[in-house]
Amino acid sequence: MFLSVGELCLGRNTGRDQEAASEGKKRENIVEERGFHNNILGQGATLEEELSSLALIMKKPRDRKIIISYLGWDGKGKKRLQAVADKFGITRERVRQIANRFEERFKKKGEKKITDMPLLQRALSLVESNIPALASELESKLEEARIAKSAFRVEGIRTAAQIMEREVTFRVEKLRKITMQRIVISSGDVSHVRPTMRMARKDIKFRGAASVSDIARRFYGASFLGDARRFIAVVLSSLEYFQWLDRKGEWFWFSDARKNHLIKKIKKILAVVDSITIADMHDGIKRSSRVRGVAPPADVLLELCRQNEWCSVEDDMIIADPRENFERYLSGGERELQEVFEEHGPMIAMSDIKRICSDRGKGFLSTEQYLLDSPIFKSYEHDVFGLIGADKLGRKG
Repeated sequence: MFLSVGELCLGRNTGRDQEAASEGKKRENIVEERGFHNNILGQGATLEEELSSLALIMKKPRDRKIIISYLGWDGKGKKRLQAVADKFGITRERVRQIANRFEERFKKKGEKKITDMPLLQRALSLVESNIPALASELESKLEEARIAKSAFRVEGIRTAAQIMEREVTFRVEKLRKITMQRIVISSGDVSHVRPTMRMARKDIKFRGAASVSDIARRFYGASFLGDARRFIAVVLSSLEYFQWLDRKGEWFWFSDARKNHLIKKIKKILAVVDSITIADMHDGIKRSSRVRGVAPPADVLLELCRQNEWCSVEDDMIIADPRENFERYLSGGERELQEVFEEHGPMIAMSDIKRICSDRGKGFLSTEQYLLDSPIFKSYEHDVFGLIGADKLGRKG
């Protein structure tokens, strides 16, 4: 009398193993004699059942449970030796011995008897055709495709393929000391993960926001392909602090950045106006030498403002939170020029600015640099400057 797949996989004590032992039956090759694989096919089995049934080569139900848990064939992912040891109340060394014995027996007795693993093959095909991707997305696809009964962790698929000595072209990556989701990528792309993160971090620090396409061009040079953009998007979107600003245009930022040049420029502008249109904000940001020629589009700036609490967005207007002290983001030179415009403005000719600076004992070269580069000033006519928003409502004070 044969055990059902479910009973064997779960290690239920039906008394049949004891009966077989009492009859003195020695089953060197349980995989072959119990015919478990043929019994599974065509019965609506799941990936969990198909992979767990490989553990039938172990005679003791408890050893089967240990193997299933250790290799992640229960769908919960491959575990460390210590985690399995703690779960079953044994030592790490004992878990390692059981795992080694399983691999030895399988290679000797089981591997040659199993030529068809339909659900494993479907799972491998699904993963390989959808990488790079977040592991959670692939695991949901496995469930949606009814390959697995739940979100089966990809690590278990990889260990099964390795046990079966099938070629595995992907890796599951989660870097230490970095808060990120697990990603599934081609084995050949593993070395690109950290450099991609570093390049993105550098871009965010210098410009405040970045685009996947731009990073792909600079990282891969003239030879970059669409797959490079997808790889970069997957790697970066796995980070906890990653935020999309425009999915279609592939613009993003990191919300944990301590110093963000773009946000600092926006706050400088809100130091001199209570509200401003996104068009005027965009014009002010583009004046900065850091982003000149590579400034994010206006809709990206608008989304960045939506994602921060120190301002609100109404239609195309950005409104400063009155509780925020934006003035602290202005430099000393900017404050001095702000006072000049508030006292003599709102708009002043360049010749008058030179005279006022001279009267105050301030050099004009640094003043001119502020007028040309700072986002809080704007050229309204030829050689006529003023605070941004001087021609509209919304100025401070």
